[in-house]
Amino acid sequence: MANQAPDSRHHDLSLGHVRVGVVVGTHGNDGRLRIVPETDNPNRFAKSSTLTINEAHYTVTNVTRAAGGTVLIVNLKEISSREQAAALNKHLVLVQIDDTPALPEGTYYHYQLLDMTVVDSSGAELGTITEVLNTGANDVYVITTDKSELIIPALGNVIIEVDVTNARMTIDVPRGIEARSTTPKPKNKPVRRRFSRPKRPPSAPPASA
Repeated sequence: MANQAPDSRHHDLSLGHVRVGVVVGTHGNDGRLRIVPETDNPNRFAKSSTLTINEAHYTVTNVTRAAGGTVLIVNLKEISSREQAAALNKHLVLVQIDDTPALPEGTYYHYQLLDMTVVDSSGAELGTITEVLNTGANDVYVITTDKSELIIPALGNVIIEVDVTNARMTIDVPRGIEARSTTPKPKNKPVRRRFSRPKRPPSAPPASA
């Protein structure tokens, strides 16, 4: 079974929260926020839901979608002016991990997979998951070490086992997929060419009178 991650792509376990969006600006003069959502859960920004921004809790009173894009226009009960809204610009939008609903077996939130150690079927360590990309058809896991990067699809015939408790994933690397080096290549110093100056012809002897 494929191991999808249909919610937040980021997390902050020290705060016990999951990142579900980011404030990108204000809208109007009544305190509305422009938020780019980073979640596949449509109820994250529903009316009466609680959001944490800049370590403060806010209650959603209304949400609409901006025309022609994925940006949400969100009203918060505690924000009523443009100045208050502007103070939250560029801050992350978080929800408590405890508020995330349980998922079907074999399905995982992105924050559960990030920083997970990945090994192959023989037990050899391949790196850690540093990013989860959504390509539309299926998720893609970016597995990195300090010297390489391996990109694999989150498909049932690739993911052998996911151990969330021990933060360990076992995979069967598909044929043809190899890690690429991320180590910068040394720059070759240009060779300095020495050019000899042409010798001047000897001066002609003075003509006799």
